[in-house]
Amino acid sequence: KPESIYIGDTLYDEQCAHSAGIDFALAVWGTHNREEIKADYFLEAPLEILELFRSR
Repeated sequence: KPESIYIGDTLYDEQCAHSAGIDFALAVWGTHNREEIKADYFLEAPLEILELFRSR
């Protein structure tokens, strides 16, 4: 499994990540269409980025 995680807030970001075979983390605080985006991880606040990397 790749060590990279793509973090973004748009459907385009999600599509790019999954096209590249990389897990996608949705930055919920910056998105307007959460229900349409299929993310591997959901980040509610920027500090959760650190928690995500610590847990991997």
